[in-house]
Amino acid sequence: DLEQPLVEVKSRKRRRMHQTVEGQQPAQPEGADPDYEYTYFVPELLYLTGLSTEMRNDASFKSRVSEDSKLTGTRRKQQIESFVSGQLIHVDNAAETALLKAGVEIEPSMLQLKGFVFAEDIMYGDQNPQSTSAQASNRRPPQAEAGDWQKEYYNHEPVRGVPLTNWIILCPKAQKNIADSFKGLFKTASKKGLNIDVKDPMIISFEGNAHNPEGYIQTITPCLAWDPRPQIVLFIMPGKYENVYEEVKAFLGKKGILQQAVLAQTMNSGDMNAKATKILAQMVCKLGGALWTVDMSEMEDSPTMVVGIDISPDRKKNQNVLGLCATMDPDFSHYFVKVVYFDRQGRQGVDLAPSQLVELLQAAITAFKRENGIPPSNIVVFRSGISDGMLHAVTTSEIAPILEKLELISDQPGNAVANPVAKLMYVIIRKRINMRFFFQQGRNGNPTPGTVIDEAVVYKDGHIKELVGGNDGGNSYDFFMCAQNVKQGTVAPTHYIVAYDSIQMDRKNFQRFTFKLCHLYYNWAGTVKVPAPVMYAQKAAKQVAQYIHSVPEGLDDKQWCI
Repeated sequence: DLEQPLVEVKSRKRRRMHQTVEGQQPAQPEGADPDYEYTYFVPELLYLTGLSTEMRNDASFKSRVSEDSKLTGTRRKQQIESFVSGQLIHVDNAAETALLKAGVEIEPSMLQLKGFVFAEDIMYGDQNPQSTSAQASNRRPPQAEAGDWQKEYYNHEPVRGVPLTNWIILCPKAQKNIADSFKGLFKTASKKGLNIDVKDPMIISFEGNAHNPEGYIQTITPCLAWDPRPQIVLFIMPGKYENVYEEVKAFLGKKGILQQAVLAQTMNSGDMNAKATKILAQMVCKLGGALWTVDMSEMEDSPTMVVGIDISPDRKKNQNVLGLCATMDPDFSHYFVKVVYFDRQGRQGVDLAPSQLVELLQAAITAFKRENGIPPSNIVVFRSGISDGMLHAVTTSEIAPILEKLELISDQPGNAVANPVAKLMYVIIRKRINMRFFFQQGRNGNPTPGTVIDEAVVYKDGHIKELVGGNDGGNSYDFFMCAQNVKQGTVAPTHYIVAYDSIQMDRKNFQRFTFKLCHLYYNWAGTVKVPAPVMYAQKAAKQVAQYIHSVPEGLDDKQWCI
């Protein structure tokens, strides 16, 4: 039946282009997006999948689904061992025979490994360190657990507070009551524990369509001429209107104004004091504050800058966004954040960007020197966003240009005394890996935050040099770390590959330093999967690529992406 209606499925093209038998590309409908491919199905042959709205609102149903979709470490380990011993080895002889013919022999039990766990302390502005490790639980508040201090941070003063004295709440007139409530909630939050000076905001409301970003933009534009300019603009949206979120953030970002978006429904239910405290803490961090820190005394002998790098694709512009976040202070809690667009090359999901990376790194070094009076002696780069297929090109495409630029910076004319060339450590981060580790006892089989494995499953000596395609500085190695506290499911480790190292830091010291950096992401009161500079770089690149599609101006010294 040529008149049979069909279901059209539009999906983004994969890296490998599909060919027809004749070698031609499949036919595309008129006006088709060239970045997408179209598939057609007979409706009678299709079945609905996913969860209905009713299912999503059923807490009991979702809990039952989570039990099977988010297996704890213990249950996952049991299922894997049961499958291997019960299906591949003892039951299905045909499968075992086929594997043996291919030279594959499967052990019935998992590989036994030895690891070690780091124990770190977080410090607030008003008291002694609070341990984040299970080994030092006698020094911790009773409600806290390893890698998680959600219930305690808002009762303490930040390490570095920033007064909120000149700020605006922008909202549709229908949400003005929520804006009014913010004044009291923020006052309470500031006095309860954060101890931050919060002045009453200027509340500006507008009439008209709250779905249209123009109402927000036209209302706030005259306020941008104030002297002094507002520190930050908090705008309230009545619903999840992506066009409002994207265009208001892009407009204020281009004007060099920090912004904080809040959904009205967020403040209509639950513990509003707790929500207001979190929003206030987030705004303080955007302005340059720091809620807590960790002891970084091992790096105090020489000025060190830690750099996080990640890439995110902007489908709308068909370009990639490179995000860079660099630390500016000895506590590694004040950041320089900058992004840049670059054209994609080839069909790689994420590409190497040597010229843009060097450009951003030089800007970060200049900012560090402006902040501290001297350039960094050590630069530790954590590079995320490199696909496995591009690892071999890291040395020639990124490490070599960076080393060349560091040589040029040290010999810049006008320096009264020649600066020594900064030492470099270049670390590749692999987050999407299949490796899983299980504790034999405790924590539902998941490793404790701070667990490091650097034996048996790591690369052999000399292999990393071949992997990244060049000089490794004489001290390349790799390790796995489980830094985050996982309450559901199985923890996924992060693989760190030290591709180049002229700093020559002791391995255990560097592993501990890496874990400490996982404590400093202020959008989550707990340890995170990767070091904080990488999280901020990822957030910056993703926010620009997926939402605002433009580069913020004049906000490089602020954590605008948190």
